Amino acid sequence: MGNNILFFHSYELYFLLGIITYYFPHGILIGLMLGTGVHLILDQIWNCHLRSEFRVSPWFYFLTYRVHCGFHKDKLCTQNNGL
Repeated sequence: MGNNILFFHSYELYFLLGIITYYFPHGILIGLMLGTGVHLILDQIWNCHLRSEFRVSPWFYFLTYRVHCGFHKDKLCTQNNGL
């Protein structure tokens, strides 16, 4: 199936952005927090629950999980590994 590297679709980086925004509260960073948060939540709902042809594991949005799986689509897809 190939690899699926979506580096910025991760809760770890979102958490890091939250820490940066907390210490440097600027309008752009707050907007990034809001936009990224909504995007990650809606993306996870769509890709884990609503999309039927290619569902990903709920753990997909953790970068450490994708690194552990070697970014291989066949390991991240719930239809192939039963997660």
